[in-house]
Amino acid sequence: MASSSSKSSLRRSHGDSSGASSGHSHPRSATQSRLSTSPSIDIDTLVNHLLVAKRSLSSMTLVLRANEIANDARQSHDDVSILAAQAGFLRTSILDQTAILVRTRRSLQSTYEWGKKDFRKLVKSMDLVDGQLDHTMEMLRETGVEGVFRPKGEERRSLLDFIDEGGVDGVREAMKQSIQELQAIQQSFDGDLLRFDNDIRESEESSRRYAQHTRYTPGTIIHRPARSSRV
Repeated sequence: MASSSSKSSLRRSHGDSSGASSGHSHPRSATQSRLSTSPSIDIDTLVNHLLVAKRSLSSMTLVLRANEIANDARQSHDDVSILAAQAGFLRTSILDQTAILVRTRRSLQSTYEWGKKDFRKLVKSMDLVDGQLDHTMEMLRETGVEGVFRPKGEERRSLLDFIDEGGVDGVREAMKQSIQELQAIQQSFDGDLLRFDNDIRESEESSRRYAQHTRYTPGTIIHRPARSSRV
C-alpha cells in the first residue's frame, strides 16, 4: 500500500513538472514567432528618422529663440515708444519755454525803448540846464561889484569872482561821465539783446529740425501695440 501511494505521487510530480515546462516553453515560442514574422527595418530608414528627429529638435530650438527675439523686440519697441513720448513732452516744454523767452524778449525790448526815450529826454534836459548855467555864469561875469562894496584900491571884480567855478566844472564833468557810462550800458545791452535773439532763433531751429526728422504727431507716439501670445 505504501509503495503504491509513493509511486502515484511520483507520477503526479512528474506530470506537474512536465506541464510547467511545457507551459513556459509555449509563450517563448509565440514571441519568437512574432519576431520572425515582423517586417525588418533597414539602416537607411533609421538614419533618415534620426535626421528628421534632429531637424525637429533644431526647429524647436529656433522657434524658442525666435520667441525670445520677438519678446525682446516688443520690449524694445515699448521702451522706444516711452522714450519718444518723453522726448515729445520735452520738445513741447521747450517750445513753451521758448515762447516765454520770446515774450520776455519783447518786454525787454519795450523796456529798452522806453529807457532810450527817457535817456534822450534826460540828455536834452541836461543840455538845457547846462545852457542855462552858461547863461547864468555869463551874466555873473558881466555883472560887476559896485565900488562902494569894494575896498579902496581894489581892482574891479564881478559876481563870478565869488563863485567856485571848479565845483561847477566838476558837476559838468560828472554829468558827462554819467552820460558816457549810460551809453556804454546801452551798447552792452544791445549786444545782450542780440545774443538773446540768436539763442531764441537757434532753439526754434533745433525744435523745427527735430520735428522734421521725427515727424512727431501728438497722441500717436504713445500708442503701445497689444502684446502677442507666447509661441
